[in-house]
Amino acid sequence: MLQRFKTYLGLNLNILGREVPVTEKNTSRKAIYYIRDNLFRFWYTFVFPNLSLIETGMTEELLDKKIANGLSKYLGLAFESICRDYLLYKSGRGELPFRIMKLGKWWGSNPATKKEEEIDLLGLGDNQAIIGECKWTNARVGIGELERLREKGSIIACKDRIFVIFSKSGFTTDLQELAVKDESVYLVTLDDLFA
Repeated sequence: MLQRFKTYLGLNLNILGREVPVTEKNTSRKAIYYIRDNLFRFWYTFVFPNLSLIETGMTEELLDKKIANGLSKYLGLAFESICRDYLLYKSGRGELPFRIMKLGKWWGSNPATKKEEEIDLLGLGDNQAIIGECKWTNARVGIGELERLREKGSIIACKDRIFVIFSKSGFTTDLQELAVKDESVYLVTLDDLFA
């Protein structure tokens, strides 16, 4: 019965996905379900909820008010997936400081601040971690984002931490200068992703 339900939900077709924080066991109850397939995600984000606008020919309003306002968030999730694939590719080629054995998102409570935190990408090795942030924004990413990422990364128990920031729009000069001096900081642009 459960297998038929999973097939019905699209889990066997890779339309839907299930994710738990990368530090949890796969049987964890902290799981989230999401639409993995980008075509289906676009359909259920923009088209299906607005069928009446399409049917009445109000496609300009749909584009201007619904799609234009939500497209950045939609693309941000796709960008995270590309960044994850990039890290796996680099790890497989031995181009990272260590091999990633487990990669995914992490979310949970920060014991120091008593707040919920989320890390876009967390790659785990032997007592090592790559802590990544994916920024799909029109603004350049600055040192403040690195400081927030380091604070989040302090939650993860490990000996060595590498911080990777992916940015659609690039980085401020001061962050670029810091990354040149600090071997634990990697900055990745769109050009780097597709080189």
